[in-house]
Amino acid sequence: TLDDGTNFDDNLLYYQDELVLADGDGYRIDCPVGVWTLGFELAPGALAHYPDVRVVAGEETLLTYEFPTFGVLELRVEDEEGKAVDDAYVSAAMTDEGLGSTEEDGRFHDDQLGAERLLPAGPVRLRVEADGYAPTFTPPLDLRSDVRFRVGLLPGVLVRGVLLDTESTPVSAHVAWVPPHGRPIYEVEAEDDGTFELNGWLPPGPATLVVEGAHGEIARHTCQVPRDVSVVEVAIRIP
Repeated sequence: TLDDGTNFDDNLLYYQDELVLADGDGYRIDCPVGVWTLGFELAPGALAHYPDVRVVAGEETLLTYEFPTFGVLELRVEDEEGKAVDDAYVSAAMTDEGLGSTEEDGRFHDDQLGAERLLPAGPVRLRVEADGYAPTFTPPLDLRSDVRFRVGLLPGVLVRGVLLDTESTPVSAHVAWVPPHGRPIYEVEAEDDGTFELNGWLPPGPATLVVEGAHGEIARHTCQVPRDVSVVEVAIRIP
């Protein structure tokens, strides 16, 4: 993707929807003479930039990029009593790239992280979630080296509720939870009567829900998820 370095959206000159390159592959584009910023997306939300690339008439400018290699990732997922949690799902928090699930002994092992996965080269937070448990986020981990990490899961809470407008009329809209790291998740669409149930378990404490209406309008609602309960019901009024 090329731009003039000031406003990406308004000065977009070239865009390639999807391009898959392996080690040693090359790709050539023609662009106007000038000084440009060249960028490509390694993974959703992870961009590689080449700023101030000078393009001269009749000359070829060569840019190289070395794809990172990844080490071995080993996780041990346990509950609050230290017991193994099997079938816990592991993903990259910022990109939602799924890595796999734990075995019966609560262990997750992957020595092929760089194969067929979109992972940024820098430190990555992992999200670990399992049925009945609130998702846990790891600190940023540098997956370019071997990583062995213990993850503890705590019981989660199901959030149910109803969407109402300012006149207490039920509203159907999309509802999702905004986690502390990464994109909104557990999205569902409320029924015609405004009722909904998020398709994931939330941790106790303040929770931010985002509601998107039929016409793209966005509203945020913060509710308190109590401890020592399995289900909490909320009423959300949206403008």
